[in-house]
Formats: sequence, C-alpha cells, structure tokens
Amino acid sequence: MNPTQKDMTLNENPREFHGKPSELPVLTLAYIGDAVYEIWVRTYLIKKGLVRADELHHAAVRLVQAKGQAALMKRLLPDLDEDEQAVFRRGRNAKGQHPRHADVLAYRHATGLEALIGYLHMSDQQERLAAVFAKINHIIEVNEEPGVGTDGQPIGKDEEKETEERGRVL
Repeated sequence: MNPTQKDMTLNENPREFHGKPSELPVLTLAYIGDAVYEIWVRTYLIKKGLVRADELHHAAVRLVQAKGQAALMKRLLPDLDEDEQAVFRRGRNAKGQHPRHADVLAYRHATGLEALIGYLHMSDQQERLAAVFAKINHIIEVNEEPGVGTDGQPIGKDEEKETEERGRVL
C-alpha cells in the first residue's frame, strides 16, 4: 500500500470497509464526493467575498446543480489520467435515479464528477484533488462556467439570457 494512502482496513467492526477506495461502489464515491465538492464551493464563495446567506445560497446552487457540474466536467475531462477517467465513466454510467427536474445526461456527468472527487478524497490524493479544484477555480475565474461571473457573483436569469443572446450575435 502506498504510504500516502490511508489504510482502509479496520478490524473493529465486521461491516467496515476493508478494501481500496477504487473498490467502493461508485455511488458511494459520488456520495462523499458531493459533500467534499459542496464544502469546496462554499469555501470558494466565501473567499470571493460573498458573506450574506442568500447570496451564498444562490451562487452555490449555480455551481452544485447538475448543469453546472456537467459543464465543469466537460472542461476537466482532457486533464484527467486514465484511472481518473475510468472513475468518471463509472460514475457517469452508474444506475441510479435522477431528479425529475434534472437533465439525465447532465445529472450523469455530475455524478461522474462527484465520483471522481470522492475517489481522490478517499484515496487521500490531496495534491491531485487540490489540482482538480484549482482547475475548477480557473474555469470559474475566466467565466467559462455559465451562471457565475468573474467576481463570483451569480448571473441572474435575465443577464444569463442576455449573455447567451449576445453570444449568438457575435
């Protein structure tokens, strides 16, 4: 076992996990990845100066909703190694229910992103996880991610529509 990885073998409880993080069910990886990503998003937004709860919530929703995560994943995919891409594909292809209001494809890509983050977290690859979050930060900062401005402020529906229309004209 790599000395930087946490030993997942605990003998105190027979129900405890005794394998490698890659052996965890992919939806379990997505479950923990969702929590890790949520913490990162909230921290990012507070560091950007959003301190009012309603502003934080509105901006966070834009980044954690399936559509936003799928857009991020599209830009992250070329930077992933083979193992990371495999985890993403497992998450994307996982059988599970999706919310009725979410686009199925976007939801599956979001699950893939969450599985990747969960995998990196559970395998204690903190440097790699930091690099993935740095890339996400870069995508948001250069306003490549729809729904969030360069200042971290959420773009309202009217502004988003206007931006889309300007993009079509250009």
